[in-house]
Amino acid sequence: MRNQENNINVISYDDKYEDDFVRVYQSVYSEKPYCESFTEDDVKEVADQTDMYLLISEDDEAIGFVGGMPLSEFYKMHPEEELNLKAGVKNAVDAYYIAELGISREKQRRGLGKELFGKFISMAESKGYKAFVLCTADKNNKAQRLYENFGFQRCRDEKENVIYRKVTQLRTNGKEESDNRPYYVRSSQ
Repeated sequence: MRNQENNINVISYDDKYEDDFVRVYQSVYSEKPYCESFTEDDVKEVADQTDMYLLISEDDEAIGFVGGMPLSEFYKMHPEEELNLKAGVKNAVDAYYIAELGISREKQRRGLGKELFGKFISMAESKGYKAFVLCTADKNNKAQRLYENFGFQRCRDEKENVIYRKVTQLRTNGKEESDNRPYYVRSSQ
């Protein structure tokens, strides 16, 4: 996908963008609300674990990313989450887990996240996925609005309680800390 006016491109991940990707990933997650610390090797491992990864570039420089994997693969990596999500996701076979979405802070508020996320959802749907799951920081209101505009809803159990994922990560303050992140789910219309 190419936006001629701004020289914006949505492209499949390519190693030639690795340095940009690492820089953008570290920048996005080092800021609020995440304040997480990732080494270069951590970031490369993230890209290797996903089945589909898209970048958005401007003037041939990566400025954003989105990646994911079939929900069944996510369950293999995080078996504790399968039971947690069972109430909100009825059929994991045709469900896709969106692991992350990020746009460089200085490039935000231009619709680039919406463009990138929309393209990613369309590509996953073209591969036969009918449901989508993701989680985000509880205080990441901008991302939550974006997901809700794409038809995502907070994932709830049979008692209507929001289902959270507990994430423990090294923070920029040098300490390992945990937070609870709400899951969002969407079935294709």
